[in-house]
Amino acid sequence: MSPPVARNVAEQGGEAVRADAGVRNAYTSHPGIGAVSWIRHGWSVWTAWANLTAGNG
Repeated sequence: MSPPVARNVAEQGGEAVRADAGVRNAYTSHPGIGAVSWIRHGWSVWTAWANLTAGNG
């Protein structure tokens, strides 16, 4: 259920793979906490992707 953006960041050598796995584990173990983590992770992945595409990352 990874957003396409997470895959793009991972392909460009970002930390998204490990972060995504951690979020997935949190979501599986604690759905309530996981939902919040997914939102925060999605935002951080989006900003990382934006920085990479802008040449700032």
